[in-house]
Amino acid sequence: MIHMKTTKKTAIGLFLFLFLLSMTTAKAATPDWGVRGGDIIRWDATHYIDAPYLTYPITLEWYIIFTVYGFPEFNGMPYINGSVNQNGTIIDDPASLSPITLRSLGSSPGNFIGDVLDDIHLGTNLISDSTELADLKAGFQWLETNYPAFSFTETTPKISFKFTGSGSESSYDWTYSCVVNYTSDHVLYSVDENYYEIDTEEPGLGEEAFEDFIWRRTSYTHGTGEEAPNGDTPPPGTIPGYGFSILFASMIIGTVILIRKFKKI
Repeated sequence: MIHMKTTKKTAIGLFLFLFLLSMTTAKAATPDWGVRGGDIIRWDATHYIDAPYLTYPITLEWYIIFTVYGFPEFNGMPYINGSVNQNGTIIDDPASLSPITLRSLGSSPGNFIGDVLDDIHLGTNLISDSTELADLKAGFQWLETNYPAFSFTETTPKISFKFTGSGSESSYDWTYSCVVNYTSDHVLYSVDENYYEIDTEEPGLGEEAFEDFIWRRTSYTHGTGEEAPNGDTPPPGTIPGYGFSILFASMIIGTVILIRKFKKI
């Protein structure tokens, strides 16, 4: 008798666990994007280099255009439907729009951001949300903790980030400055990243090197299409965080397990 009650409790408990697992809250699962269907956003980037080993300064140019089509049919799907134009090459890959970061762009790795923003701890997304911006802040804080020569300031919460550093090596002094700005819609507005070095072996005659990375949101055509999923009001036929199909599958699995357990009693 004791064994029968224990088995029933275990089966029911597993069923409830599967049911609750399918009901994770939409607010936690749904990014709070500020873009909507029909939005067309363009960013232009430049990389300026002036160094002693160059005959003359070099400026590289790049642009990115996002066209937002819409969003998944239910909450909990962390991507944006649309296309991305990278310097004239159009890529249709809806599942990859939302996580595209500066470190994943460019004609070759590192062309349009410096080593700091290329760090794996930083996710500087073109289209972001409050959770990802909090992660960006945490990444800057991690770098500040692990590299004492640098200092981080969140000048405006989840909008403006400043990261600076300076130091002296065996034959040169260096400074670094980076300012990353978003707007309230969580879309990247600007990046200004600057490196400066001066040779200290010959004071007063030392050669200098400059490197600047600049990103600007140069145009934003606002659409009138579908708005991003609202974490507080999931569409009809869904449970917050997941669609009805996922919930139904979880209930079937739980029911089958429950029936099998009863048959064995």
